[in-house]
Amino acid sequence: MTLLLASVRSTDEAEAALVLGADIVDLTDARGALGAVNVDTVRAAVQAVKGRRRTSASAGDLPMEPETLAAAVNAMAATRVQYVKVGLFPDPRRGACVALLGARARDTRLIGVLFADVEPDIGALPALLARLSAAGFAGAILDTRYKDPGRIIDRMDIPALAAFGQACRANGLMTGLAGSLAAPDIPRLLPLAPDVLAFRRALRLRGERAAPLDAAAFRLVRNLIPPAPTEGTGEGGGLAPA
Repeated sequence: MTLLLASVRSTDEAEAALVLGADIVDLTDARGALGAVNVDTVRAAVQAVKGRRRTSASAGDLPMEPETLAAAVNAMAATRVQYVKVGLFPDPRRGACVALLGARARDTRLIGVLFADVEPDIGALPALLARLSAAGFAGAILDTRYKDPGRIIDRMDIPALAAFGQACRANGLMTGLAGSLAAPDIPRLLPLAPDVLAFRRALRLRGERAAPLDAAAFRLVRNLIPPAPTEGTGEGGGLAPA
């Protein structure tokens, strides 16, 4: 079962996304893939969602400094959001960041976000995914850091995206795909059985990142992804890998 993750910027948008059928309500801002929304906004949105859907938020677009990253993750986890996304950029310190965050992963569902357009060796991703699994991460999302142009489907072909998903599953990680996904991408990506497809621009007016949500565009995306069961997940709800 593939879930629709919808990135929103406010409590009002979180409520709208819930009504329009998001499976995961993701709090972010209008900047890049990991623009961090204010923790107070995340806390308010989590309280408004009231466990009716899963929630996620980014710790921010941060350098690979272990202590800085851990502090940001701790602050976001305190909002009681269910998943905290962590950008893991190519850097000699990335391994140290993953190791330090392992302590946080004991009581927070961490999602490592990797970037296809800046990884120097896509073939090395399975080894990194194994490290995430060993550290206790819940999953990994493959995204693009630079959005113009930034479609993941233009950066990696379908066999490479399939291999990423297979490596995630082999390591017990839920798998997600992001990167300026658009409605026409959905029929090509669903056969890969990702746990999550993540959307932001495709759900907004004129397809613009900073524009308001567009109900018609949102419904188009929603109608292309078979709906997940609608049972409430509660604050402790989890998501098993497919």
